[in-house]
Parts: sequence; C-alpha cells; structure tokens
Amino acid sequence: MEHNNRLLCTGDPILDIYIGKDGSMRHFNGGALNIYQNTLALLEHFCLQLRMFPNNLQFAYPSDGDFIKGDIFNCYTICRTPLHPDGIPLAEQATKDIFYSPCGIAEMIIEFKPDILVLGDYDKGSLNDSDEIITELPDIKYGIVDSRYRSLDLRWLDTCKYKLWHATGEEYNEKWAKNFDIVFWTNGPEDVIVLKHGKQIAKLPVPKETQVLNTCGSGDTFTATIAACLYAYDNVSISSLADYAKYAIEVCQDVVSQPYTSTTNKRIREECLSQT
Repeated sequence: MEHNNRLLCTGDPILDIYIGKDGSMRHFNGGALNIYQNTLALLEHFCLQLRMFPNNLQFAYPSDGDFIKGDIFNCYTICRTPLHPDGIPLAEQATKDIFYSPCGIAEMIIEFKPDILVLGDYDKGSLNDSDEIITELPDIKYGIVDSRYRSLDLRWLDTCKYKLWHATGEEYNEKWAKNFDIVFWTNGPEDVIVLKHGKQIAKLPVPKETQVLNTCGSGDTFTATIAACLYAYDNVSISSLADYAKYAIEVCQDVVSQPYTSTTNKRIREECLSQT
C-alpha cells in the first residue's frame, strides 16, 4: 500500500513536574512534545507495516542542543505544574517559566511541506502573534490545533484545506470554533462532541468504569490520536471522524489510568477502525 503523507508537529513543549511524597521530583514531557510522542507511538506499528518508519515522520526536535529528526519544539514555552493528589503545589513559582531558544518554525514548515501540520499552542507561546514569515507557508491538507487558551495566531492555518480544533472543557467557544471545519470537543468524563462545519455529527460517551489516576496530558493524547488517524486513513467523512473520536477516547482511557503524563501503549492498526 502506497502511503506518502508527511506529518509535522510543532508548538510549545511543556514540562510536567511531579513531586512524590518522599520529595523526589520527576519530569514528563507535556504540551506539543507530548502530542509528538503519542503520535509517534500510535503510528509505530502502522508505519512498520508499510516499511517506511521513520522516514515519513520527519520533525526537528531539540535534544541536548542538537537537532534530530523528531519535532520542532524550538520555542519559548511555559511550564505546567499539575497538583499532587493531596493538593500541594509541585513546583515553586521560580521554576515555572522554561525558555527555549526561538527558532524558525515557519521556515521548517516551508522546507518540509507537510500534508499534516499539528500545532500544540499554549498562552504566551511560540505560535501567538508570531513575527515569523507565516504568510509564505505551503499548501497543507490538514491543520490540527490543540489551542488551550484560543491564543493561536490563526495565520498558521491560512494554507490548510481542512482546519481541525481539539477544544477542551470550558475552553470551547462557539465564535472561535467558526474558524475551523471540524471540532472535537472533550470535557473530562462528559460525552465527546464532534462538529463538522458547525453541525454536530457525533456525540460519544466516555467510559465511566475507567480508574482515573491522572488526567494530565490526556488532551494532548486526544489531539495526537486524531493526527495519527488522519495520517493513517486520510479521510474526513462523517463516519471516519466519529471513528477517530471513538478511538481517541479509548487511547485516552489508557493514558488517564496511568499515574503520570504518559505515552499511550495503543497502536494504530487497520483493525482499530473501519477505515481502510
């Protein structure tokens, strides 16, 4: 089976910090970096089946000051500090701001020419009011946005044929949703709503029996699953979008049942969905 999609994930990396009762500190990747890790994990089996992994998943992710083929998380960001179950803060105020050296996200998009562009956006991040040359972006088929504070500079989506937004909880805004062709609206344990051109096309229940240990990072995981499904199945029909959302719910259950910001154990396989 020929498969030539190119996927680029960019935006704001977040540092999720957990402090145990014994005072030990553990760091986990959140935000755009968490989206990337989960997308890559979900596609691993699928890409191996097509004998093309990892060449068709090219990004630019800073590691120890060097760039490897991974993501382009080379940007200013903020640090999320989730609360311990007992309610104690997990980091002092002085540790909450994390800075990455700004780099050319737009130039990377122009050079790479992705079919699928995933934008992990947070307030005060690298995708807000950008000074970069985002008016020269190539044509992109799918632009997928996780914009927690609706702070995205919408020019990043100007050349996208389909614009998708993953909205979480009270962050959903009907007016802002009009900027997108497709919206996936998640709200914790409540039903997931899928809208296409402003019309509800699916309302999907979230399992109540899941033992939820930590929800941090589950929104990133939902976004990653939609990106992976579009990469694998390249279909935005009503039935396909409902399938993607159902599978994303399943993947998120896998993540929230783990104690930290986690990478899913699920994988994209043809039998996962009805799409081929």
